Amino acid sequence: MAHPCEPISQSETCYLLHAIVSVPRSEPDSLYVALNDRDKAWHDLYKVRISTGERTLMRQNNDHITGWVFDLKDQLRMATRVADNGDTEVLRVDDKGFTKVIPDHPPYPNYHKP
Repeated sequence: MAHPCEPISQSETCYLLHAIVSVPRSEPDSLYVALNDRDKAWHDLYKVRISTGERTLMRQNNDHITGWVFDLKDQLRMATRVADNGDTEVLRVDDKGFTKVIPDHPPYPNYHKP
């Protein structure tokens, strides 16, 4: 099987980047990794079996997710993403999608004023 990011011709470039997101204690033969083989700009979340290299897509990143957070029981709980205005949003992850957990504005009107 060819590498998932093997260029088709010499004029193409492979931009596959990855990051280990979590090392689950409950599954010692697995890693949770972020790969951008589908979209160069954003990383999808995969579970990779170390012994075989088999990977399973956990979340396709169509929401500009910049980070994934797992709890101590190896459950995906939170994510961060870039908003259209450049802000970082903190999100709760569930089966239905994402829920923003940090408000856009601080709860106190003079929070950022000296």
